[in-house]
Amino acid sequence: MKIINAGFNHTHDSDFNIDRPEGSGDNLLILLRSGAVFNIDGRDIRVPENSLFVYPAGRPQRYRCMDHCTFSN
Repeated sequence: MKIINAGFNHTHDSDFNIDRPEGSGDNLLILLRSGAVFNIDGRDIRVPENSLFVYPAGRPQRYRCMDHCTFSN
């Protein structure tokens, strides 16, 4: 396994939104401290706090904070 980048213990503003239609080119592992909304195949999926989410390489990456909340990972 090769780790390209790591972020930890960061809180984003309530307007946080990631939209990578082609993905990032790598697998993406996200450890959530707050709830978040992930858009998978056009459907919004609400994921609770203290969850883990994995995007395989080459998949679109679309996620954001829940309404009126911050995003912490």
